[in-house]
Amino acid sequence: MASNTGKLFLSVTLILLIALSIVIVALESTSKDFVDKNKNAGFSIYPDRSRNEARTILALPMQLDMERSDFTLGVSVISLVAGLAGLPFSIWLFRNEKKVRTLRGDKLSASNILVAHVQQMNWMTPVYAFLATLTSTALLSLASLLTMFITHARSAHFDPNYKTHWGWYGPAGAYTKGVFDLETWVCELAYYRGSDGTRNFSKQCSIEQAARWLLLPFCIVSIVAAGLGWWVMVREKAIVDAANAAAIKNRDADDMAALHKRRD
Repeated sequence: MASNTGKLFLSVTLILLIALSIVIVALESTSKDFVDKNKNAGFSIYPDRSRNEARTILALPMQLDMERSDFTLGVSVISLVAGLAGLPFSIWLFRNEKKVRTLRGDKLSASNILVAHVQQMNWMTPVYAFLATLTSTALLSLASLLTMFITHARSAHFDPNYKTHWGWYGPAGAYTKGVFDLETWVCELAYYRGSDGTRNFSKQCSIEQAARWLLLPFCIVSIVAAGLGWWVMVREKAIVDAANAAAIKNRDADDMAALHKRRD
């Protein structure tokens, strides 16, 4: 069997994956709730701090990219389900170590070794599905990390002096210059003095930054969980194959002994 340390690490990693998934789901849900509440909201800001000249602007830009956020939310939900499904199995595997060890040894009969073989093979089929899910989760988390950081790097930036033929910023105060991710928009607008409508922007800025940077440990933990899962499975399968070979060897030895006994 794979060492107890490896199985323990797998259980701990899955617990971390579950915890990070829950946090990211909560943060991304907060972002979606923020967008829904501010779709038609507006307020006044003072783009020039040296002048007391207010300009009306809508709380959200005309072009706001929330697709990456939706993708991250979906990945975190999948990771949460995979972690919750795999944790009981990894704990069972850890606790089952001694039971299977008792069925191993040179003095055991072929029937006992075959029992160990059957006990191992009972979970071999579903475990492949579990490992495939963990591997997919690791790849999706990496894709989410890359797309989120790339989207943030390519986001437009707020220009307080931008003006269109509709007036300042755009029709009815809707900012029309460029495509923003939510983090860039709320963080840059929070810098400017404004009416009560801007008070939540600083808080939302912190939430968006936390959600983006949490993707880094989330991705690492997802990859480690998949790697540990495959490593434990390979070690377990090696024991299954060894038990099977031992059972065949012992059975052949028993057959030969019975044959010699009949001849005598």
